[in-house]
Amino acid sequence: MATQSLSYDHPQYTVHGCFAGNLTGVSKAVRFCAFTNMIIKNYNLTPAIAGTSASQIYTAYKLTGTTTTTQILTTYGSAGTAGTSVAGTFTLAQGDVLSITKGTDATDEMAVGIEYAVVPGASTTR
Repeated sequence: MATQSLSYDHPQYTVHGCFAGNLTGVSKAVRFCAFTNMIIKNYNLTPAIAGTSASQIYTAYKLTGTTTTTQILTTYGSAGTAGTSVAGTFTLAQGDVLSITKGTDATDEMAVGIEYAVVPGASTTR
């Protein structure tokens, strides 16, 4: 496929995108693969079903090739029902993966939204 670099003010670079997923079950993950160089602005977690664990931990990992880097840790208490927006400005190169994992609470379910922006000048598909 042909690629192109667009002008710095093209909507591809100025409008943020969102990837959405759902975390259910024990030790599950939502994964997002960067289709070009991008900046992760934040991710949102909102309980669809409250959990029973006293401290459920959600972790965001950046996977680059075989290297894993922990980016953000978020903890939810028992029966948490309020959503949270977790700021985390970091970059993903094309092909990198952002993985958000949940702990061992089998009861809770979380809706996940990942806000991203394409790095100005990054190659895009025609």
